[in-house]
Amino acid sequence: MNKLLSLALFVCLINITLAAPTQAAPRWQTGTMDGKIVAISPSKKVTLKIIKPKNSIWGYFIIPLTPDHTKALEKHRINPHYSFVPTYIRIDKIERRSTGKVNQYQNYISIELDGRQWDDLKKGATLSIELPDGTQYNESLRGSMKVIRRIEKDLRTP
Repeated sequence: MNKLLSLALFVCLINITLAAPTQAAPRWQTGTMDGKIVAISPSKKVTLKIIKPKNSIWGYFIIPLTPDHTKALEKHRINPHYSFVPTYIRIDKIERRSTGKVNQYQNYISIELDGRQWDDLKKGATLSIELPDGTQYNESLRGSMKVIRRIEKDLRTP
């Protein structure tokens, strides 16, 4: 009876140990885009690309769009002759307006990211990006600090 109880306990312990990693929340990952290292969100809807900091722009969020969504964003342009649209980036409870550039040929939007937002990404918990048509992208920033530091390190090495 004692051996049966210890065997049952051992089997339960093994099941719990093997099931725990599959229930863990997804984390940010690294990937490559145009030969540069980028951060990819857990849902793989948002890609974070850093550029060499100049002026106030530190990087870009790149979000893939469908062709229909790209056409729908045309009516929200700041100027009808250019493909810039207003967007809102919220990290935790801090919301800032930013400018997004819609690439209508490759169907994506790139949203500028300033230095303050870059620092907030490292220590924040949630990211929310809102496009002018009401579309919202919500992401967890769990594990983003480690990935962003890896990207910054890669930028410093020639």
